[in-house]
Amino acid sequence: MNPKAMICTLFVAATVLFATASANAVSVRGDPSCGNWTEERPKKSIGSLANEFWLLGFLSALAMETNRDFIKGTDNASLFQWMDSYCKENPLSYLSDGGYKLLRELRKRKGV
Repeated sequence: MNPKAMICTLFVAATVLFATASANAVSVRGDPSCGNWTEERPKKSIGSLANEFWLLGFLSALAMETNRDFIKGTDNASLFQWMDSYCKENPLSYLSDGGYKLLRELRKRKGV
């Protein structure tokens, strides 16, 4: 699967999953762990790329669902670096946990 198709697939999947889940008790399918994120990132592997695409799709779905473009003007490298720090501090968490925290931080910073 080419990278563009993978991005589209992950984006649609994250959108559907978020739209059908409650924000208080979310069971997000395919949600990578911080342990996996931290292990794969230095390798620049397919697993690392998949985790990055998953995170971008998840954040895009959150922006669509809330109708607030909190990621506009933030580059991917900054999002990944934020998640690197989050996962280092929270190795037993999942990317969705960090994604929700990142959403709140960006919305506060940008006033959206």
